[in-house]
Amino acid sequence: MSSKQGYLTDLYLRKKRERRLQRRRAEQTRKREARSEHIDPRRSTMQLRRTHQRTKRDWRGINQNCLRLIEDCQQIIQRIQSNENHFNNDSVDSANLLTSSINFINHDNLLQISPEMQPESSFGNMLKNLNGDEHYQPPFITSQTIERLLSSSQPSSSLCQLQMIEVSLVCPLSKTKIKLPIRGKHCMHLGCCDASTFLQLVGEKHFSKWKCPICSLPMPYEDIKVDGMLSDIIKGVKKETLKIEFTSSTTWRVKEDKGTSLSSHKLNQSKRKEIIDLTYSPLPNAEGRGSNYDFIDLTNSP
Repeated sequence: MSSKQGYLTDLYLRKKRERRLQRRRAEQTRKREARSEHIDPRRSTMQLRRTHQRTKRDWRGINQNCLRLIEDCQQIIQRIQSNENHFNNDSVDSANLLTSSINFINHDNLLQISPEMQPESSFGNMLKNLNGDEHYQPPFITSQTIERLLSSSQPSSSLCQLQMIEVSLVCPLSKTKIKLPIRGKHCMHLGCCDASTFLQLVGEKHFSKWKCPICSLPMPYEDIKVDGMLSDIIKGVKKETLKIEFTSSTTWRVKEDKGTSLSSHKLNQSKRKEIIDLTYSPLPNAEGRGSNYDFIDLTNSP
């Protein structure tokens, strides 16, 4: 009997604790609901004040943005008025520029672009810009390269020291005579190719993928250099002249196919001249007869 009585006592006490805990939780829930229903006037006033301040700051920012937008519009209007090619004084009343929306812009002249603003990415503009000072390389650099090549050969080698350097005036790409000789800024050779042929072959590729057809080094448009020395020589020789020889950094002569050379010429250092690749040897029978051309990749494949 004592064990059964102890068990009943423990059960009674456990039930009593559970009921007390339930009453306490219910009381806490009622107090929480009562606090939520009761609104403190001071707390409500502070919340409204903060909300008003935030709204005031937002509206102040909107007003400042509107003022800046109006100023920008006025500057645009002044620029349009000052440009006679884009603005017709008869189409808009200057006193009602902000209120007039129909005749605000002369749409007949809207798409007209001045020559200075036109993009220079077309073939014609790129070829024209190569004649500028940005792509010009002075002739003394060519002279230094010729001297380096003439003195680079060692007497102990199987070949005797170079006494002259043969230069081809034939483009390695088109196998025709070069009109405007170009090479890369970082190219170590002196050989050149024709500017028009090069731009036609690589013009559709991105500038960063262009490369030299002789040494395969990167040759983007901004690194193209025009050889002024060779350009002046090409203008001064006959159309049938396809090869020349440099006997020094300032002396050159025309070379014929059979090896006979014409009279030598002195380079005029005061004239503007440009750089040519003197290391390129053209294929035999390149001129005249048809031949199978090898494929030359002018772009750096990724």
